[in-house]
Amino acid sequence: MTIPSQPDTADLKDKNFRSLAQTIAVQTGLALYPRSIAATPEAVYFLGRQGNKRYICAWGTKHGLKGEAYSVWFGEETVKAILCSAESSSPAQLRKKLGYMRPVRLGLVKLIGLGDRLGLATPGHVQAVQLGDMAPIFAQPSVRENRRTSRTPQEVLDDATLDAFQECWTAGFGADADHVKYKDDLDTFIEAGYSFYTFDAGDHVNDQAHTASPAALKAGYEALPWPALASSAADTLYTFTHAPIYLGDRQLVISSLDLHKAAVKYSRAVAHTVTLAHHPASKCLPDTYEIEMSVDKTNYPTSPAEHFYIACELQRLGVKPISLAPRYSGRFEKGVDFIGSTNEFAAEFELHMAIARLTNDGLIHLKTAGTSYHISAEIAQAPNPQSLPDDQLAVLLDNFHIRQILHVTYGSVLQDAELKSRLLSTLKFYQPYYNKALLAHFSRHIQPFKDEVK
Repeated sequence: MTIPSQPDTADLKDKNFRSLAQTIAVQTGLALYPRSIAATPEAVYFLGRQGNKRYICAWGTKHGLKGEAYSVWFGEETVKAILCSAESSSPAQLRKKLGYMRPVRLGLVKLIGLGDRLGLATPGHVQAVQLGDMAPIFAQPSVRENRRTSRTPQEVLDDATLDAFQECWTAGFGADADHVKYKDDLDTFIEAGYSFYTFDAGDHVNDQAHTASPAALKAGYEALPWPALASSAADTLYTFTHAPIYLGDRQLVISSLDLHKAAVKYSRAVAHTVTLAHHPASKCLPDTYEIEMSVDKTNYPTSPAEHFYIACELQRLGVKPISLAPRYSGRFEKGVDFIGSTNEFAAEFELHMAIARLTNDGLIHLKTAGTSYHISAEIAQAPNPQSLPDDQLAVLLDNFHIRQILHVTYGSVLQDAELKSRLLSTLKFYQPYYNKALLAHFSRHIQPFKDEVK
């Protein structure tokens, strides 16, 4: 992972920048975010707040910001400072002047995706990530989520930029255009400067292949659009079945039936991913972005043979994704822990990891929002909030049914102007408590991976 130059924290102390920032904050009526102070050879920047509104303040020769000018007394000198709304073009200037605020290609490292649907969660995410050794993706909106939250890719990235700046995160982060299904949805993410593209090929997975007869699978395999796949039925059969695949201390043997099922089930999904991958390749520099293929929101698990087929076919067709999201057994539903046999999942996961290491030197991309739109919550089983005293309402957030109901109705809440205003105002007012809750929650996800998955 290549990260641009970081601020010289020793320089901040030696030049008394912190004291100056505090003085500017007091004289301009700002509540200073003390961790946000950052210096370049040309300017110094910090973030502050008045009420629920944030401002970026800068002073120096070439800070690049446009805003209200202030003359601030500091000792016996006058300092010229600029104050501008954080909701203006200032996040873009931060990314320009502070290189580590730009999303970067993170490479083959352990990743954690930390999508922030409200534009308020990244400070808590930063605090949680600091406890582990995973590289964060702070902006991770899907097209569907943006529609439900009425946000744009640019707005999501700008919020993540400001929050990462607020918490002095200088170790680099990614921005993921999550679950993109159509080429036409890519341009707004590319223009905003996203560094990661998750292509959701689930609509092109043939789930019927999972239960089809051997005869139907063979016929379907022979009928695949082989010219479009730049191969032939015979060549593909030989490639995958002529010898076992060695996965460390075990072998993966792919039969002709296994291959027929894998190809009939996933070949069109592979072709769709290749088509989508051509679009950023035509618009972005090759070392500025990376790709994930996702088939996790489908009905049936991805077998090890199918995983191997997908990974090899993508590479043969010139696409090398940084990660692949298969469909695992059990269910990763919204808002709750894994549903299913953890022993079965552990054994399955170990085999998928072995394939990832063989085909892509793969590690982990942990996504924490669930991989299925299906939920098991039942309204009849959910406690009635009206029947509980105020001091017991917090326990609702630990209730299985309530958690899922809240998770899948957030869009409806955010599309109601009054409810949205009340929700965001409350979270902003109690931001330290919100951060603390996020820290506790995400620590549970991050700690098991610390120094464990190599």
